[in-house]
Amino acid sequence: PYTYRFIAPESSGSSTVLARATDNGGLTGEAQVTFSFLNAVGTPPTVNLIAPAPNTTVTPGSSVPLIASALDADGTVASVQFYARGVPVGAPDTTSPYQATFSPQTPGTYAIEAVATDDRGNMTTSNVVTLTAAFQAPTISITSPSTATTARATPNIPLTVSATAVGG
Repeated sequence: PYTYRFIAPESSGSSTVLARATDNGGLTGEAQVTFSFLNAVGTPPTVNLIAPAPNTTVTPGSSVPLIASALDADGTVASVQFYARGVPVGAPDTTSPYQATFSPQTPGTYAIEAVATDDRGNMTTSNVVTLTAAFQAPTISITSPSTATTARATPNIPLTVSATAVGG
């Protein structure tokens, strides 16, 4: 899915959003939604994504801990929901430290973020961290014969090779 964060004006009102997709043949499709929004009540919470570190690379299928800190100056943090590519990761966490586990199943780049919601329904989105899931190239070495070894020119010179692949 594609994700876009709509930034509402500071006053109550409504907005209509139109999304348009065009395929490589030039055909288009559209979807539209109209929604209302209210002024924030009090001060929205603050949220900071602590883990993973920016530009982390992992092997597809591995578990990645997601950790965020969140505070609310005039109330309490009700929950923190983590997202990967705009899709929720697990259920909202209601206790600090706020955490979840994400396992990217396919190679690619993932935008990771957290959304904190306070006891009045105000929401704030964290900083975005980029996570990359990629397979690593296999490692290989020739263990026998060693470099600079002299061997007789016979049809069967034994070679010993060691190879390791991670995740692929």
